[in-house]
Amino acid sequence: MNSQSPPDSQLIAACIAGDASGWDRLITRYQGLIYTLARRMGMSSADADDVFQNVCLRLYQHLADLRDTRRLAAWLISTTRREVWHLRRHRRLPSSHDLAECEPDLERIVAPDSEGTDTLADRAHRAGGA
Repeated sequence: MNSQSPPDSQLIAACIAGDASGWDRLITRYQGLIYTLARRMGMSSADADDVFQNVCLRLYQHLADLRDTRRLAAWLISTTRREVWHLRRHRRLPSSHDLAECEPDLERIVAPDSEGTDTLADRAHRAGGA
């Protein structure tokens, strides 16, 4: 891992300490994962933007509560799924997609060690994501 890509745990600690650049780097790392998952679950671009904003808000609210920072990607996937389902219910959107359809793609986007040198956005783009 190079100095340009600190581990999630370091970025989370920086965020909790009030470092805005740590937050920017954390969100940049995971924006592709969140947005791609929402789109693959059938959300329009505008709805995926809303899901992204809500997931980021939840992450910000719960950063200090995360027990295992190595599982941040899994937490974001679960939170994104819940936000998509909530938005569908709230807006009465059809649910033609579900997580089972996009799980193989998620395995290509999310590496077992989310603390790698490239961002999830890069992996999502290479996997054919948004």
